[in-house]
Amino acid sequence: MRSIVIAEDELLLRQALIKQIKTHCDYDVVHESPNGEDALKWLRSHPADILLTDIRMPKMDGIQLLASLKEEQLPVKTIIISGYDDFQYVQQVLRLGAADYLLKPVSCENLHQVLETVSSAIVRQEIDENLQKTALLLELKQSGRYYPSVSVPKLLDPFPTGGITACCFLFYDLCDHADMAHLARQIDLTFPPSCSGCRDNLLYMLAQSADPKGMMDFVQNVLEYISGMGYTCTAGIGDPAGSRLEVGESLRQAENAVLQIDQERGPCIMPYSARLPDKPYSEDYPLSEEQQLLAAVAESDPAQIRQNLGLFFQAVSTWPRDRILRILQEFCFAACREFLQYHVYVDADEFLPLLQPYVDLKTLQNSILQILLKWNAMLQHDHDINCDTVVQSAKEYIRDHAFERLRLDEVSNACFVSKSQFCKIFKDATGTTFKNYLNEIRIRKARQLLQTTALRNYEIAQELGYEDTSYFGEVFKKLTGKTPAEYKKGFEKKAE
Repeated sequence: MRSIVIAEDELLLRQALIKQIKTHCDYDVVHESPNGEDALKWLRSHPADILLTDIRMPKMDGIQLLASLKEEQLPVKTIIISGYDDFQYVQQVLRLGAADYLLKPVSCENLHQVLETVSSAIVRQEIDENLQKTALLLELKQSGRYYPSVSVPKLLDPFPTGGITACCFLFYDLCDHADMAHLARQIDLTFPPSCSGCRDNLLYMLAQSADPKGMMDFVQNVLEYISGMGYTCTAGIGDPAGSRLEVGESLRQAENAVLQIDQERGPCIMPYSARLPDKPYSEDYPLSEEQQLLAAVAESDPAQIRQNLGLFFQAVSTWPRDRILRILQEFCFAACREFLQYHVYVDADEFLPLLQPYVDLKTLQNSILQILLKWNAMLQHDHDINCDTVVQSAKEYIRDHAFERLRLDEVSNACFVSKSQFCKIFKDATGTTFKNYLNEIRIRKARQLLQTTALRNYEIAQELGYEDTSYFGEVFKKLTGKTPAEYKKGFEKKAE
């Protein structure tokens, strides 16, 4: 929900604006001011997304308010409301940083339209800023050093040389990227000085504190704020960084700590110093367990697959989480190679997204089990697939829908096989790919249209299902050796 401040000296107009805004559930008026001076004072100590301000007000008018906001670099998007319809006047407020301009009387429709436009701009800005800050935070975590870049703000400038502590928040549920970017920005505005960035379900944060007790209280306040925003999460705290070169280590410690929290029984906050010590582990790859598991998927019943997967996880249970995830990634690729001999082409894209650093290992094991059971069913079913039937059904479906915007997944679904299975079966049977086969049908029709009609290239492209006329021309030349124009001209000469 976007927060709005209204600065308007006329009480009735201010109340009318509030009433219009309340008809839209995505906005909340957090403060109303009778003049620019009061609005500026409030914005200095409170974060807000949008400011709606009149021009003519006592004490401080809208122009002076805009100038002060720009000078003090307060992060709020401003919409000017005025009775002046003068181009030079509009230019002046836009130069001072106004995001948009509304003329009185303000209709509900116009107000909501401008609010939507400004809100969209805020979303884009928040996502861009989050991507930039998160990239630097992850660079710090990876390298332990800060490498300044002219394209992004210096993350550590708001902090003194020492006294920086990192914390990491793990959100229980998958969150929308734009919502997380908005949350990171609101946290930085509410708890200065801080620097936050999020990726997936992890939010990394740098804060100014060298006192462990003070940091625990600070993180508790942040957790309460996040809870008030409708999210549930846990937090890990790294050791205080004695210098800028130790900030990366504090970030790694914070992430390590939060990933050790038991979401059902553990504490909400885990300092790195209170974590469980890392267990020793062997570097030997569990090759025997992998081979038994792959054999079970290929040949056995679900109970055996479940048992062998448990043995595989047991073999790596004492390893660091990042090493376990790399091993599971290697297992996925091994499975893809293994099942080729059975002419079953499993999709790694449904396995790899599960391997996230924040995921609970028990949950991960259950999710992998479901995928392995699916692969097992595909292997058992593969023996019953009649390739000739699949190819014949595909050809009929393509002929019936060739001049529509036909997609590969539509054809594979019509043949009741996966995309990877369909591509293999179709290529083996026809010697060509689905895409080439479709293009041959379309270009054959294109030649007929060029010979018998006066349609232009873009009309023929649309007729055949091509969205891009230039791409149609490229395909036509590739298959015929001529451009559509050259082909038509050559045919006309022959006819003469």
